[in-house]
Amino acid sequence: MIIVLAVLILWPMSAIAAPAISGTSGTMSHGSSVTISGTAFGSKGGTNSNKPLIWADFESSINPTSLGHYTAWDGNQNLSRNVGGTQYGNSGANVVGTRSAGVQAFAFQLVHTFSSKLYATGKRRWSAWNGSANYKYFRLWNDVPSSLLATNLSDGTIYDESHTNQDNRFQGVQPTANVWRMEEFLWRKATTTCTGDPASANGFWEMRVNAAQQQLLNGTLCSNLSANYGQGLGLEVFDNFDTNQDLANGTNIWMDDIYIDDTWAHVIIGNASTLAASTVREVQIPSAWSDTSITVTVNRGSFGESASAWLFVVDANNGVSAGQSITFGAGGGGGGTASPGGMDLF
Repeated sequence: MIIVLAVLILWPMSAIAAPAISGTSGTMSHGSSVTISGTAFGSKGGTNSNKPLIWADFESSINPTSLGHYTAWDGNQNLSRNVGGTQYGNSGANVVGTRSAGVQAFAFQLVHTFSSKLYATGKRRWSAWNGSANYKYFRLWNDVPSSLLATNLSDGTIYDESHTNQDNRFQGVQPTANVWRMEEFLWRKATTTCTGDPASANGFWEMRVNAAQQQLLNGTLCSNLSANYGQGLGLEVFDNFDTNQDLANGTNIWMDDIYIDDTWAHVIIGNASTLAASTVREVQIPSAWSDTSITVTVNRGSFGESASAWLFVVDANNGVSAGQSITFGAGGGGGGTASPGGMDLF
């Protein structure tokens, strides 16, 4: 009986254990394959148990690469591939759209049912900005009964756009011209029907820019609609919609290194020993994922060829491992971990 009670007491602790990295094997060079060993990585989850939905670095094509589940966009709004010129980090190609009369939407479209969660990250830059612009950064919807939707605007509004109450407002996220931003979006669908005040719903939303949290709705986001929004789309990928055409004609919008998945589990490299302190972050591209082993294709991003950095595993519940010290261009090994990066279980 004593043994049984001990097992019952210890089981909940192991069930919420943070992922832990014990070592890596392979050379940490851009494009190489590295295997991360450890414990409590969990399953990646999502549509593809190993790959993300989308990895688009635009180095060889405007379409997503074969490192992701989808290798073609379902739509393209006014974006073209840009080789040379303005680039992020070590990139040689990205995509760009240019505002002109009547041309105000710049995004890729992905037709996919995000039934539970979404994690998206990428780089974005504007050549000019109008601080009073009504500008949408993010839109998500589905053309099915009880559709789900989240919309994010530059004035700080986050809401279910077809809901009668659109009063969830936050500090606006106003970009600075000619500066690259690394943006991260985390969304979780509400499981309660939102019929009145959005605070009665239990959906989740977080937006980070260069690792700094800009907006957070934890348990106060609607995502159950009584009717569809009529668009028939899953996601406007890194939406750029200049609603009232406030940006000056000739304004360029660049985007690069777009990663999308329908799970929160991901691998990321930062410039500090904890993920929370890492102001430079580069997502890594998984190709195999189990509870004790993850294989990724290395994405150096803006880090130098021999730069030092820290590797983190984030599980499907947003639990973060301790940082694993790495050096680009060097082989893997064990040890060199920092204190745990913390767990955010939603």
